[in-house]
Amino acid sequence: MKNNEKKTKKLFSIKYRLMIVFGLLIVIALSISNFAAVKIARSVSMQKVEHNLVNKAKDTAKIIDARIDTMFRVLEDLSRQSFLRDPEMEYFQKVDLLRKEIKFNKLFREIYLVENSGITYFKDGSSAYYNEEQWFIENQKGNRYITEPYYDSTIGNLFVIAVSVPIYDDNKKIIGILYADMNGLSLNKYIKDIVVGKTGSCYVIDKTGVTIAHPNTENVLKQLNMIEKGKQDKTMASVGAFLEHGLKQEQGDVGFYEYNKKQFIASFAKITGTGWTVIIKAPVYEFMKTIDDMRTTLILIGIGISLLSIIFILIISRSMVKPLQKVSKALKNIAQGDGDLTLRLPVTGNDETTEVSKYFNETIEKINNSMKQVLQGSTEMERIGETLSTNMTETASSINQINANIEGVKGQVLSQSTGVTETSATMEEIIRTIHSLDERIANQITSLQELMKIIDDSNTTTAETRNILNKNDQLIAELVEESKNGQSVISESEGEVQSILEESGSLLEASTIIQNIASQTNLLAMNAAIEAAHAGESGKGFAVVADEIRKLAEESASQAKVITASLKNLSSEIDSVSKSSNNIGMSFNSIFEKVNQVKMRSAGIMKIAETRKVQSEKLLKLIESVDNITSEVKSGSAEMLKGGEQVAKEMQNLDELTHTITGNMNEMANSASQINNAVQEVSNLTQQNKNSIEHLSKEVSKFKV
Repeated sequence: MKNNEKKTKKLFSIKYRLMIVFGLLIVIALSISNFAAVKIARSVSMQKVEHNLVNKAKDTAKIIDARIDTMFRVLEDLSRQSFLRDPEMEYFQKVDLLRKEIKFNKLFREIYLVENSGITYFKDGSSAYYNEEQWFIENQKGNRYITEPYYDSTIGNLFVIAVSVPIYDDNKKIIGILYADMNGLSLNKYIKDIVVGKTGSCYVIDKTGVTIAHPNTENVLKQLNMIEKGKQDKTMASVGAFLEHGLKQEQGDVGFYEYNKKQFIASFAKITGTGWTVIIKAPVYEFMKTIDDMRTTLILIGIGISLLSIIFILIISRSMVKPLQKVSKALKNIAQGDGDLTLRLPVTGNDETTEVSKYFNETIEKINNSMKQVLQGSTEMERIGETLSTNMTETASSINQINANIEGVKGQVLSQSTGVTETSATMEEIIRTIHSLDERIANQITSLQELMKIIDDSNTTTAETRNILNKNDQLIAELVEESKNGQSVISESEGEVQSILEESGSLLEASTIIQNIASQTNLLAMNAAIEAAHAGESGKGFAVVADEIRKLAEESASQAKVITASLKNLSSEIDSVSKSSNNIGMSFNSIFEKVNQVKMRSAGIMKIAETRKVQSEKLLKLIESVDNITSEVKSGSAEMLKGGEQVAKEMQNLDELTHTITGNMNEMANSASQINNAVQEVSNLTQQNKNSIEHLSKEVSKFKV
């Protein structure tokens, strides 16, 4: 039965439990921290991407709007030419002069002069009416107008974009329309260099969703409408819904859609002058690749930390379990082995296992001493048993001799015998009572000594607690000082961030001034080009210089806008850093308050420890006083026991005298015979006691002392 229990009850070591518990805690903590870090990084990264995409879309819309405005300005400058207001000049003479003007400007492919009736004439003598076209109606109202790319059937079905402005006379009355067209793919050059991430791009759609500028020119030539296609093709539904949402919004924004099983992030912005929408899109995974790499790195680091922690826990647990294994081995040797009570555990270190080894050694030492005393006592009892057996034999022989002389003195000692018997019984009762009192006093002294030892141990623990609290106070003071230093550093950092923010504001103003200068320079260069055209051959050189100045002004304006966007982003980042610094400062204040609370609680614990020490000292003195009184009572009890034994001895002498006097009595003879039988029984009991003592000696000898 016992063997079966040993087989089923398998030992599960503490070190494996520690490894499992702490290993799980470490894995859970690392998993939670990695998840939170990746989630926060994704959120922050996506916010920055969304912000940059919206700004990029707005900047692109402004650039295209500026280009279109330039076209209108050039065309309006041409519409102010004096020969257009000359009624004497022929129609084709005016057209020829206009064509000469646009040769110096590569913006337009061809230019046309449309009369108020809506008719225009071509080189081959044909004509066409445009009085029902939307651009003609808008121009008649005095508005500028630019068309989306379209196929013009009047000029051989060419794919063009048309720009038109009204022509005014000196009285500000519309006398005609100046109409110019350009390549329908002209808008592509404004977006071809816009790349977001690795594969992200930019495209433009009109008010109905038709693509009018795209890196893939086929989409423009086919006049692809992804909104309509999304309604017919489910794979394009997400794209169509996003674009439809973008057309309805007046302000720039960002959104997501799915295409070809990939998720895209896209921003949109309106072109103010035309109502067209600029779209900038890129795959989401290109922006999240760094975050995914970071997550993988964190997972690998977490695995490494977990393995190192498990190894460290294994080492620590082995060092903790090793002393317990020694204790278990020693106890097993005593319980199941040769009972070696001389075995001692090494006492090293300064922890709980050290105390276990120390008290184990003390316990074994006490058991060893007790076994020695038992062994010595059993030997002495064996010797006394032999002596008692011999005395019992001699006593039986003496009683037989006394029995012959009892009858003579029977009557004389009957009354005396009765008194002696009663007195002897009373004294025996008194002696038993004194023995019981003496045993109780001995137990009380032992209990008081154990209680005094417990109080001494408690005082030692209290002193150690005070030392630990004193060290904690020192550490808390250092932590308070470090918190103050951290607050000072954060305050200085906030000042520096504010200075940088002010400087970036100044740079932003400078960038705005540069853009204005570039705009004015561009306008001057355009006017200079027109004047150079008027000068004919003599102004060609000046026209080249003017064109270079215009290009330089456009490049300056473009770079100034890029600088402005960068400065805005920088201001946003600096503002974010300032907010983070404020949050860190608040955290330091919170830490400072918590440290002060810990310090106050530590002082309270110290006060309680002092009070406990005083109370323990008072209790120890009281117990010592009780111990002294108990010792005095024990001394009195010993004297009483000694006196009682003396009285009992005298009574025994008197009883022996009575037996001598009544030696001749028949009744005393019978009593002597009974005494003889009792002596025989005592002799038997003595033999049994001797056997028990031998058995005890045998059992005690099994232990090695």
